[in-house]
Amino acid sequence: MRLVHLLFLLFASGFLLAQDPVQSFYLDLGPNDGTNGNATASPDANGNTWNNLTLPAGGETVTLVNTAGTASNYRVSLTTGMRGNGINHGGLLAPDASLLGDLAIATATQDYFFTTTTGSVRIAGLDPARTYRLGLFASRVNAETRITRYVVTGATTAEGELQSSGVGIGDGGYNGNNNSLYTTPELSPSADGNIDVEVSLAAGSFAYLGMLRLEEFGAGGTVDVTSISIGGEDITEAGGTRQMTATVLPANATFPSVSWSVDNPFVAIIDENGVLTALADGTVNVTASSNQPGTRVRAQKLVTVSGQNGRSILVDCGPDNGTQGNATPSPDAFGNTWNNYSNPNRSTPPLALVDAAGNATTWRLTTTQAMTARGLGRGGLETPPDTLLGNLGVATATQDYFFATSFGTLTISGLDPQRGYRLLAFGHRQDDEIQQSTYELGGLNGARTQVQTSGPGSGLGTANGNDNTLVVTDLVQPLPDSTLTITVRRTAGSSAYLNAFQLFEYEGFEICPEQDEELIVFMGSSVARGQGAPGDRGYAFQYTQLLEDRFQTGASDIDWTVNNVSVGGDNTPRILARFGTDLVDQCGRYVVIGLSLANEGIRNGDQRIFDQFQTNMLEIIARSRAVGLQPVIVSNYPRGDYDAQDYAFIQEMNRWIYRLDLPSVNVLGAVDDGTGRWIAQLQDDVGHPNLAGHEEFFSAFPPSLFDALAAGKPVPDYVETEGLRINRFGNERQLSITPEEGLRSFSLSLDFRTDGTDTDLLEVGGLRVSIDDRGALSMLLPNGQNAPLVSPLVNDVEWHRMVLTYRAVGGELRLNVDGNGVSDLPNVALNVDDFRIAGNSGDAPLWLRNLLLYRANLNPGDIDLWNQDSLLRGSLEVYAPLSGESITDGGEYGNLAQTLNIVAGNFTVSSRETDVLAEQLTLSPNPTDGRIRVRHTAGERVAGVTVYDARGRVVLWAAGGDLDASALPGGVYTARVLVGDRTGVVRFVRR
Repeated sequence: MRLVHLLFLLFASGFLLAQDPVQSFYLDLGPNDGTNGNATASPDANGNTWNNLTLPAGGETVTLVNTAGTASNYRVSLTTGMRGNGINHGGLLAPDASLLGDLAIATATQDYFFTTTTGSVRIAGLDPARTYRLGLFASRVNAETRITRYVVTGATTAEGELQSSGVGIGDGGYNGNNNSLYTTPELSPSADGNIDVEVSLAAGSFAYLGMLRLEEFGAGGTVDVTSISIGGEDITEAGGTRQMTATVLPANATFPSVSWSVDNPFVAIIDENGVLTALADGTVNVTASSNQPGTRVRAQKLVTVSGQNGRSILVDCGPDNGTQGNATPSPDAFGNTWNNYSNPNRSTPPLALVDAAGNATTWRLTTTQAMTARGLGRGGLETPPDTLLGNLGVATATQDYFFATSFGTLTISGLDPQRGYRLLAFGHRQDDEIQQSTYELGGLNGARTQVQTSGPGSGLGTANGNDNTLVVTDLVQPLPDSTLTITVRRTAGSSAYLNAFQLFEYEGFEICPEQDEELIVFMGSSVARGQGAPGDRGYAFQYTQLLEDRFQTGASDIDWTVNNVSVGGDNTPRILARFGTDLVDQCGRYVVIGLSLANEGIRNGDQRIFDQFQTNMLEIIARSRAVGLQPVIVSNYPRGDYDAQDYAFIQEMNRWIYRLDLPSVNVLGAVDDGTGRWIAQLQDDVGHPNLAGHEEFFSAFPPSLFDALAAGKPVPDYVETEGLRINRFGNERQLSITPEEGLRSFSLSLDFRTDGTDTDLLEVGGLRVSIDDRGALSMLLPNGQNAPLVSPLVNDVEWHRMVLTYRAVGGELRLNVDGNGVSDLPNVALNVDDFRIAGNSGDAPLWLRNLLLYRANLNPGDIDLWNQDSLLRGSLEVYAPLSGESITDGGEYGNLAQTLNIVAGNFTVSSRETDVLAEQLTLSPNPTDGRIRVRHTAGERVAGVTVYDARGRVVLWAAGGDLDASALPGGVYTARVLVGDRTGVVRFVRR
């Protein structure tokens, strides 16, 4: 929340005064339905009397009784509704008195109110001559980091945060808060005896309030502020900001906070946190005033602002009919040129905008989500104070407004996609109702802030409308189509308001000057968040744990950080709406998109829903790439009420996803019953998998996917190849794949041709697929029995494609040859350890190509597409085209899939000898920008090095051990190093 003037701010988590409270009040907030929560009975086990507020939608007023059972005139009510939950959804069921003292009452901690936006509570009827301290408690067991921000406002204001949820945040490793309250300093109520508590999200999906303690203090005991000093530097860069600091003495002052103001809002404005934002060249006097009631202690600092060479446009939003509002004339009293936009309907023609200096621009203003225009006689601000509102303090601009009962959106087009833009906006309506608006500036990144536009406390003095507060956003970069959106959203009260705004343009803006190359963000809906698994420990949480384990064990060199910003109910429009604010501004490197057609509306929907999802997904991908994010797409999954049409839609969409030029994950195959619905034992409810279902989702993710992406491994394309002739060495296997951690369901595809018989093609977990003595396929099951199958003769020297699929749940095993199913078996127990290809065989030559391993079982439609040589990339762990150019002396074949797994081979150099030599080789530097030295640790001479790319092709050779790889593109390379008559295989990364 960004404000300009006269907001009193206190930061505290446990500031205590020497005096004891005169009386205390305990309030249990949460349901009283016997299922999600219960009211707290009085007296409790400690002899204290409790109050209960049980209706989350508002309308309930509770007259407080203190802990001793004495009635008061104090009243509590919800002024902005929230939702209630508790016992079955992560409430604290067993509070510990050693941690929470008298508040450790199970019926009070087991339930809560929550919100995904903002909620508010009012305590009314308090004594303005006294001070009050609040303790706020929230807890919800969940692995996601969830932090609630509380803004507590009376005559003075305190702001602080409390983490309700997260891994191990509580005492004893509890994944919820079981030991902490946010405690305010002593606050004075407003002149009419009110203290308001605003509850909003600081991090995670939800904000919570479950319990409130109110302590009342008598007069006296105040330590007075004696002096203030200000720190902060001049602003020299365009659109720059500075953090101003205030040092208050003495250090133990009762009111250690200050309010910030400036004398020249035309040059710069300052928010309640002391962040000074430049607007124009000049000087500004910054004032820090003590928040101690009755004191005049303050300090000032002169700040010079320079380098503000950007331009801006000014827009008056509201009617121009002489009755409800008037257009703003140009130039105004400050010499500025205005644009007047009077009709916020979608049918209104685009308005060509002129900048504040009167110059024409390429910018155009349109309405993309309609609002209503109103103003004079309906609460518009007719006498604005320009000393507080700066360029926006013009009566014809503030006297009228646009408003929306939900939200409205304006779009500005024709902007420069390489520049940054900042919104300065004003919202006001004189009204007794507390109304709050959120303002969002949306582009590639995004900015969001909110302000109270109406109601008591929204303006100076007794004004019930905002007359002193401007919204100022961070800088935002337009979308590639040169557009920005301005969205005004109601977050409290009846409506949201926009009276006027100024948009600034700056050169040289970068969203993320530094990108976190090791940050992965999951962004999706409730399944991606983890719903259905206890504590929301779904597939994203499980994959995060795997990445941590791989780093700890040395399987990965990267200590990945994973954030999950998924929100239940999200679909592609909602993801696009919060894409900039919730994702881009994290400045990570990778985003995993986990959405479904279900939330899009495909149930009982039509082609229009399908097309919307596809179009918006392309937009999500484009936006990701435009800001340097690598997208990974999670496929659609079942739903308990899908019909045949729904199933056809999600399969078609998935096959489109699997063929995109980016990584994707196939989460349908392992959990689908074959009709688009959940396998019964994997379903939590109609729309969500249970823990076992999430485990199947998780298994479909290649463990080394992000390691491969970090190494620059490209998206694989289908490669035409003549195949690889297999040489025979007795009974030893010729090729093998050891799957990465956690593989359950799988599909393995292999092309082969031969004119021989008695040839082993594949062995895995005790199952063997062979060409029998007749030249047909046979399959021996792990139990020693031959599987019933009907196979054509395949020893005709023609290429044949074998696809073996296995679904772990139910043990469903299928064998497909040349697009035809030849075996379909249930209840096969298969221990997937490694895949052995082309083992014991006869003397006839055997040619192989297109060896693929998927971490999901392909369905028949997927196989049909693959049989048309359309490469599917969803959950692909290994893709080895296998050709004469493949590595034949170094121990492995080229794997094109975006993982670091390998296809191992049995060659003239034994694997044992190769491994020993590899351990004796050093490569420096690795990763390399070009030059690389290969040395033997015992000093033996390196005779030569042959370098292969990911496709197994020779791309570099050097005599000796000094290489120049500067001409190679970034990626992972394999080097076969010759030392004497021995060969060792090592890998290096070209940056």
